[in-house]
Amino acid sequence: MQFKSKKEMNNFQQALWTNGFTDTSVKGNEKIAEYFDVTTRTVRRWIKDDRAPKRIMKQLALKNKHLTNDWNGFSLTNDKLKTPNGYEYSRNELETLAIKIKYLKILIN
Repeated sequence: MQFKSKKEMNNFQQALWTNGFTDTSVKGNEKIAEYFDVTTRTVRRWIKDDRAPKRIMKQLALKNKHLTNDWNGFSLTNDKLKTPNGYEYSRNELETLAIKIKYLKILIN
């Protein structure tokens, strides 16, 4: 199950979405549970009741505090940058991509 739209999300769902947890399927809930070191049943209850503990909400608030709103939906997991559409890039991949873009700009000019 995917979140429908931001307007239909409760506060906990919005906090999850902002931090890159965009999937609430069984697999998505497993990732959320692993991140917070709780069970998937607990995650489902938090989503259903919109009653995550204050420490969890604070942890989500601090997770990507340094990122601006332009980065909503992006997250850092397992040393990779995850995009809102599900792509994951390692630091080396991003550095290689930057070099390739620079090279292409030189070729175009």
